[in-house]
Amino acid sequence: MKITDFLLFAACMVFFAGFMSCQPKTENVSEDKPTTTEANVEKEAKNPVNDELISSFIKLGVNVEEGIPEGLATGAQAPLFKAKDSKGELIDLENMLQDGPVVLQFYRGEWCPVCSRYLNAFQDSLSLIEAKGAKVIAVAPETSENVEKAIESFPITYPVIADTELQIMNAYKVTFKVTDAYVDRIKNSRLKTDIAAHNGADAAYLPVPATYVINQDKSIGFVQFDIDYRNRASVESILNHL
Repeated sequence: MKITDFLLFAACMVFFAGFMSCQPKTENVSEDKPTTTEANVEKEAKNPVNDELISSFIKLGVNVEEGIPEGLATGAQAPLFKAKDSKGELIDLENMLQDGPVVLQFYRGEWCPVCSRYLNAFQDSLSLIEAKGAKVIAVAPETSENVEKAIESFPITYPVIADTELQIMNAYKVTFKVTDAYVDRIKNSRLKTDIAAHNGADAAYLPVPATYVINQDKSIGFVQFDIDYRNRASVESILNHL
């Protein structure tokens, strides 16, 4: 073999050895052994933070076995609806949006002291929202008679819809079934309210007291959604999105 041929052969061997050393190693994975991705999913499922969150939902009355409400995201198209308010007047969301944006808020009922304080404070700032060309609609699962009590006691000057069939609440994904323990807690407290009876229903359902700002193009421009009913949208945050 000529010296030049030998040198060429040696160079090829060195290149081949280097190439093989750069290849990724493989190993057999048993079918009954979880892959890295599966293991991560299992780890996340057992994450104590998630367990704490579920536990907090249950304490707040959410029957998690019946589903946890998710709400609608900013940018989503707002479900349109037509419904009569407590005074019997037709509320047509699509028609209202022709005049300006709409602030849609959900509350639990006139029996809820947190709702009472919030709606009172909101009413005091209503002129600021209306100055932006916006209108407000409130929705609750209680009967028309109880809505009237809310309007008188808060008081509220904007339309309130008694959504006893949960159609609007379901469309905006705020509805949850209330646990028996929470039902008993409210019934046996100083509030002395049977949630289902208060709503004229066989079973107790409540909304997450969410707030949506709906733009004139029917898109949702702002969302405040918190299963903890003590947390509500500030008037300032609503004004910033009108």
